[in-house]
Amino acid sequence: MKRKRIPEGILDARTEMKEAAERRLPKTDFDFSRIAKSNEYWGTRSVIEWVFFDAGETLVSPRPSFGRAIEEICSNAGVVLETEDVDRVADECLKSFLDFLALVDEDRCFSLSPDKSRRFWTRYYSLFLEKAGAPRARLDELAHHIYDEFLKFERYAAFGDVLPTLERLSAAGLGIGVISNWEPWLEDLLDHLRLGEFISVKVISGREGIEKPNREMFERALERAGVHASRAVHVGDDPKADAEPAAELGIEPVIIDRRSRHPEVTWKRIESLKDLPRIIGV
Repeated sequence: MKRKRIPEGILDARTEMKEAAERRLPKTDFDFSRIAKSNEYWGTRSVIEWVFFDAGETLVSPRPSFGRAIEEICSNAGVVLETEDVDRVADECLKSFLDFLALVDEDRCFSLSPDKSRRFWTRYYSLFLEKAGAPRARLDELAHHIYDEFLKFERYAAFGDVLPTLERLSAAGLGIGVISNWEPWLEDLLDHLRLGEFISVKVISGREGIEKPNREMFERALERAGVHASRAVHVGDDPKADAEPAAELGIEPVIIDRRSRHPEVTWKRIESLKDLPRIIGV
C-alpha cells in the first residue's frame, strides 16, 4: 500500500515543534550508556544494609589528638618536645604506619599478644619522639611511659561526629560493625565511650589472630553480619589497610580524612562522618 505524502506545511510545523521542545530541554553531559553498563543503576548497590568502621583515627583517638596527647605525656615527665607542630609529626607517622610495621615485625602484626604490642608501639613512639625532637637519651624511657599511658581509657575520646552518625545510621535500620587492628581491649573501650551499644559486629585483630589488610578480617565481618559485600560500606582512615582490601571484596570503601592526609585517593573521601549518611543515601 502506497503511503500518503505529508504536505510540506504540516511537515515544517512538526519540525518547528520538535526543535522548540529540544530548546526547552536542559542540556546534560550525563552519559546514558552508563545505565546499561553499571550495576549501580540497576540496583545491585542501591540499598546499603551495613556500615563497618575502623576504630583508631576513625571513631576514637587519644585526646585531644594523637600528637598532642604524646606532647602532654612528655611534658608531665619533664620533657619539652622541640617541634612546634606535633600534629604534623603525627600525620607523618600515621601515614607510614603499615610501612613501619613491616620494618619492625616480620609477621606485620602488632596486636596478637601483649609482648608484640609493647615491642611494636614502643618502637613506633620512639620514631615519633625522635622526629619531634625529644632527647635521644630518654627515647626508650618515654616510649614505654607513653605505651602505659595509652592503656588508660581516660586517655581516649570519640570524635565529636561519631555518636550523632551512629545514632542516625541505627535509626535508619542499618547494621553497624567495627573492623579494627587493635588489642583485645578495644571492645571494652568502645563500651566505655558509649559506642558499643550501636555496634553489633566486632572484628578486632587482637581477638581474631589476624590483622588488616588481610581480607579475611572483612570476610569475617560480612559473614557475621549476614550481608553481601555489595550492600556494605567500610569507613577507615588508611587507604592500604582499609580501602584496598574492602574494595577487592566488593565492599564500598570510604576514606575518612580528618586532616587531609590522603588527598590523592580516588575512593569516596570525607573529612567528617557527618557527610557519611548523605554519600551512602541514608
